[in-house]
Formats: sequence, C-alpha cells, structure tokens
Amino acid sequence: MYIKLSDYIIDINVQPVNKWISVDEALPIYDGLVLICYNDKRIRLGVYTEDGWYSDEGNLIMEQPDFWVRIPEPPKQ
Repeated sequence: MYIKLSDYIIDINVQPVNKWISVDEALPIYDGLVLICYNDKRIRLGVYTEDGWYSDEGNLIMEQPDFWVRIPEPPKQ
C-alpha cells in the first residue's frame, strides 16, 4: 500500500480558499491568479506582484481592490 504524502502535509503558508481577505489584512503570498473584489461588488481575476495588481491579461490594475480570495481547485471527477 502506498500513501500519497502530499495529501497529509499541511502548508502553514496556505491561505483559506473560502474566505474573502481584506487587502488591509493580507495580500496574496504567491504570484498566481486570485479573485479580487471591490466594495461595489465587482469581481475580476487579478495577480498580485511586488509591483502591484495586474489583470489576467497582464495589464496594470489602477484601482486597488478591497478583497481577494484564492481560486478554488476544480472538482475532482
């Protein structure tokens, strides 16, 4: 019997998938797509880097989002 260890390893740097996080509390800890939300409820894809927020097309986002959340993994079939 083989055990896939990655299923049992807890990464203390992983942030919750199901909770919107205020950008005043924390920023994404990795350079990957996240969902970003503005106080007026607009939602879009974005990437946070040390240079700021970028759209999924690579354009600089001039308006600072208010919240972000990691994109959940797709369902396993």
